[in-house]
Amino acid sequence: MEKQIATVGKVRRALAYPAIVLIMAAGVFTLLTTVALPPLVRLFSSLGVELPLTTRLLIAIADFLINYKFHLLLGLLSLTILIIGFMRLAVGKLVVDRLMLKIPLIGAINIQRNMSLFCQTTATLLRAGLLLPQIMDIVIQTIGNRVIRQALVDVREKLVQGQGLSQPMAAIDLFPRLAVEMVVVGEKTGNLESTLATVADFYEESVDRRMNTITSMIEPALTVAVGVVVIFVALSMITPLYSILRSVR
Repeated sequence: MEKQIATVGKVRRALAYPAIVLIMAAGVFTLLTTVALPPLVRLFSSLGVELPLTTRLLIAIADFLINYKFHLLLGLLSLTILIIGFMRLAVGKLVVDRLMLKIPLIGAINIQRNMSLFCQTTATLLRAGLLLPQIMDIVIQTIGNRVIRQALVDVREKLVQGQGLSQPMAAIDLFPRLAVEMVVVGEKTGNLESTLATVADFYEESVDRRMNTITSMIEPALTVAVGVVVIFVALSMITPLYSILRSVR
């Protein structure tokens, strides 16, 4: 639990700065398109300047924001309420959990984090002297992702039938191949406890590396995105002014 809380805190700290920058960038963009742009548009229209494509596109965006601002707010509010309501349903939670396993990078992190939790908890309870069926009952309750939880329920059913732990895990594509192979080694050597502890440490370090990679990519990606928007707005507003200056000369 301490490790999960630390991971969540790291993600929140990493996303705080990009969130603030995105909010301010959206505010500045809205201010430019709804306050600064309309007088320029009237100036361009009065002088009969032929507007470039970027300027026409920016004007179309500004008109849409001005004419449909209440519709947009109402639509966003309604969509947010629908999404929150859907996510509170059992089917909605299942859809979200399944989606979280398929998103690039995020899906791999979720799988490895849950595998680390599964292996670490199982190793701890084996060390305490519990039997595998009892351990699976406890581990299933600690897994937050419903898709992985259901996969572990299937593994437990086949475990009780005498198929062991590695065989039912190998039959489910959700479990990483490394985890399955290490469980096979642990069962054959009789050192399942230490093997699972090693796998848990490996996946925990892997999750930390992936999280550091993602957090380090957020800021430069955000900088590029904001830069593209700034260049687009600047070109849209400055290019017609150059056309006016050339026509005056």
